[in-house]
Amino acid sequence: MKKFSVKLFLFILLNGGVALGLLEYIYLQDNDIAASPAVTESVLLSTGTNCRYPVLVMGSSHGRNLTRGPNHTVLEHFLKRRVGTIAQSAAGVVPEYLWLQYFYNAGNQTDTILYVIDPFMLYSPKWNEGLYFLTDEPFRWDFFRLLLFSRVDAGVIYNYVQSKFTTPWKEEKGMKVQPEDGSLERIDPRAVNSRLKVLFPDGISETAFLKYARVLKRTVQLANSHQSGVIFIIPPGLLGNLPGKDRLVFLLEDLKRNGKCSFFDFSDSLKGPELYYNHDHLNIRGLKRYLDNCLPLALQNRP
Repeated sequence: MKKFSVKLFLFILLNGGVALGLLEYIYLQDNDIAASPAVTESVLLSTGTNCRYPVLVMGSSHGRNLTRGPNHTVLEHFLKRRVGTIAQSAAGVVPEYLWLQYFYNAGNQTDTILYVIDPFMLYSPKWNEGLYFLTDEPFRWDFFRLLLFSRVDAGVIYNYVQSKFTTPWKEEKGMKVQPEDGSLERIDPRAVNSRLKVLFPDGISETAFLKYARVLKRTVQLANSHQSGVIFIIPPGLLGNLPGKDRLVFLLEDLKRNGKCSFFDFSDSLKGPELYYNHDHLNIRGLKRYLDNCLPLALQNRP
């Protein structure tokens, strides 16, 4: 029995050493890569250390779209400020809270967070604990340690490491964007219904909402503890009255009363199909209209 225990200990030790060696290898391979949000979808590649970003964008793809590709330059030119982004496609409130933790842990600062918030972000684990959002991210030890103690599923952590050994990562190293242009000619009710089914795969549950609302409250508390104000924005779209929106508005009004944050509902502000490349994402023409007509109101009333 003693001999077996020794062998088991040595086996675990050996495999642990091999695992650490592989992690160090992929860390050293990609440690010197950095890029602007204009040329990458990666948060880790585009987020510096000990940097000051007067404005930081958070949210799902509707937030990321503000800084995706050439839109990043358009936004910085409009604001006349350096803009950082930790917004990520499909991200719910759990991944975004994790990114904000990393942002501050890296010594970064921001005065104002533009948090583009959607109801779907608080209704399904698919966009939260279960979201595989790290495929295009380089391996970083400091982020990995944060990830291990986070709420995300073990499969997400495994995928983060495993994806660094795949051909897409070796060829692209996270250097890709998904620019979309073009415009809609009309609103397609069937496409709207299909999109809503994708966004709300589990329907709307008060239990789920309350669970993720607590994460959003911690996000505001974290931001405020670093002297950052938060501006919540419900973005424009053509999907109609979104499920769970009234519940989200109630939560945001409560956060506004109790924290250093403000809230604006722009969901009905831009209705022309020609301003969108699909039913809930603005094209460059729509973005410029959004910057001219909506964003100044939010920034003039920053907390």
